[in-house]
Amino acid sequence: MFKEGRTFSFKKMVSSFWLIVYLVTVLIYVFTQIVITRQYTNNIEKNIKLSVSASEKAIENSLEMIDMYLYQSYYIRTPGSIFQLCNTYLNDEDYVDRHAALQALSHIVQGVQSWTDNVSFDMLYIASEDNGTWLEAGDNESFTVREALKQELSTDSVYLSDSSLGRYMVYESGDSKYLLRVMKFDRCYCIIGLSQKSILDILANARYNQNDICFASDENGDLIFASSKISDALIKPENDGEYVSIGDSSYLQVGYQSESTGYYFGILTSRSAIEGELLGTRILFMVILVITTILLFTSRLFVKRFVEDPITGGIRTMHEIEQGDFESSINVKTPITDFRILADSFNHMIDKIKALKIEKYESELDGQKATMQYLQLQIKPHFYANMMNIIYSLAQAGNFEMIQHVSRAIVNYSRYMFTDATDMVELRRELEFLDSYMDIQEIRYKKQIKLEKDIPDELIESLIPPFIIQTFVENSVKYAFSTKKSCLIKVKVKLSDDKESMILTIHDNGEGYPESLLDNSYKNMHIEGHVGLVNVYRRLQIIYDDKADLRLCNDNGALTIITIPYIDLGSHDYI
Repeated sequence: MFKEGRTFSFKKMVSSFWLIVYLVTVLIYVFTQIVITRQYTNNIEKNIKLSVSASEKAIENSLEMIDMYLYQSYYIRTPGSIFQLCNTYLNDEDYVDRHAALQALSHIVQGVQSWTDNVSFDMLYIASEDNGTWLEAGDNESFTVREALKQELSTDSVYLSDSSLGRYMVYESGDSKYLLRVMKFDRCYCIIGLSQKSILDILANARYNQNDICFASDENGDLIFASSKISDALIKPENDGEYVSIGDSSYLQVGYQSESTGYYFGILTSRSAIEGELLGTRILFMVILVITTILLFTSRLFVKRFVEDPITGGIRTMHEIEQGDFESSINVKTPITDFRILADSFNHMIDKIKALKIEKYESELDGQKATMQYLQLQIKPHFYANMMNIIYSLAQAGNFEMIQHVSRAIVNYSRYMFTDATDMVELRRELEFLDSYMDIQEIRYKKQIKLEKDIPDELIESLIPPFIIQTFVENSVKYAFSTKKSCLIKVKVKLSDDKESMILTIHDNGEGYPESLLDNSYKNMHIEGHVGLVNVYRRLQIIYDDKADLRLCNDNGALTIITIPYIDLGSHDYI
């Protein structure tokens, strides 16, 4: 199933799985929301279109009735038609006939409004030689418009030059607009007006809610009139059935192109109103998403606590054991029996390994102690012989006072010399021992040997193996003084940059180490060769293993650099 060599951590795999499950859940939620919203919007759009279709029939029926009336009046020239009556009124010389024709025309004009409620007014203008005659009928709201039209149309307005049956003209009066249908019969003009209110009232029946905007626009998308104020809006017929942006809001545009007028009538429904209808559905889906999220999160916590954490804890314990910490154990807090059995078996196995390791360690420790004691026996007679030689020389000189001084120094020196070499000592004690040794050497060489120490106070209580400084100071006394009339030995101790190690340097002004020692050959020497050097190296190995380092080099004299782990007496952090 998986490629060979390809592995996954359980934690990463579980986290990825839960993340994928959650993302899939969210995607399903979003997809469902989009589908439902789209379906619901489509249904609303269909309902609005059905309502608009009903309004369309009402509007178009009214317009067709008007066109039919004009058509019959103009083309069907029967007695009693507008055309014939106008002709009689204009051309007949009989006053009675003319008056009867005018009365008949007045009745026709008055009767037009009874056909449909959508006609706001009906006017007939007969351009006779005596300033013309006006016949009119209309509601009270159109009175001002009719008076304005009388004044305007009497002056050969552009409205009177249009004899087309296919278009309606827009006439504006104050805050209201009217659609005018004008028909010319020789010297007679028939004018029928539809107010924007009558058109909007019909469209209002198709609204989805009370906040919908009913409108009419021309073929260029310029707004003619609307039920609510819309600034700088272009409402083009080609956007029918789509959402359009008007100002800061989005609206669903639904309408129809009027064949009679050429104008576009329709309704704008706010997107927020449509989506508001989905609030209940959205809340339901949101609740489902929240519950699903809680269940996923809870199951994730369960798996993390009772499966992932025990596995992670077990891996961490294994790493600690790998680093040598056999006190670690797997502490399982899970109700899963399989993990408990696995942890108990592992801990039992570690206990057995720890017991075997302790047994082996004690065996190795006994061997190390024996080796340390052997190394100590190798170095103590060497120092002791040097001391006796000094006393012998003073006795030959008869300097009994100096013998007393030397004897006191030798006593202090000997106490430290016979310290158990397997123990660690404070750096302070090593320096005190070094002072006693130098007292002896200064007496021996008549103060031609000088020792300088650079030891920070904070390191004075740190722990070191005994004799590691004294051995190299003695080596400097032995070899440097043989070539110099005055021997200067410098001892310096400092911490490494990471504060984990302590660096001890012993530097003299002699001829330096021989080339045979600079290549670390002493590491393979037998104990009889360079006893002190080999002794220190072996003891460092036993005590610190590979955590200590000993380097020999020459820098205007012999330079010894010893690096050991820093152990503060107060911390009790023994190796």
